[in-house]
Amino acid sequence: MEGLVAYGSKEMFAFLRSNDGATYFCPVQNMPADEIGRKYLTAGEWVSFDLYESNKKLCARNVKVLSARKPVPPSYREIGTVIRISPKGDFCFLRRPFFADDVFLSASRAEGNFRIGQKFSYKVSAPEYRGRNYHARSARLVSESESSSKQMRRPSSTAAAPATESSAISTNC
Repeated sequence: MEGLVAYGSKEMFAFLRSNDGATYFCPVQNMPADEIGRKYLTAGEWVSFDLYESNKKLCARNVKVLSARKPVPPSYREIGTVIRISPKGDFCFLRRPFFADDVFLSASRAEGNFRIGQKFSYKVSAPEYRGRNYHARSARLVSESESSSKQMRRPSSTAAAPATESSAISTNC
């Protein structure tokens, strides 16, 4: 089935409007990831998807974006939070925005020692070799004031203008 993203959110869900006019809920776990692992859908993107029943409602899964997305600019940086540290303290994992998989950060690519809850600003690189983890590059510690002032924006799409009308749709999937 194909349709348009009627409403995309960085809040873990989206609504997809099919060719026949029906609207379906899509939870974040069914959204596709972009080239650096971020999971999101933007209003106006053209997608293909399958349907499944959940809580007696039809929901979208196996979602694929058919319209072109803008590539991630080389200057793109994220702010992630330290959630796990190796026993030796030589690497850690950061929780990423956009429900992406956690990112690996080596102590050799960061300043200072790791502490749970610390925030780092970093560039993301795709999994290297046979690894499955995304890697943080050019990482620097972020101050509390800097972290609260920076807002992570949902990536934009080159797709058509957003459609509206999602408030009356049930989200029970």
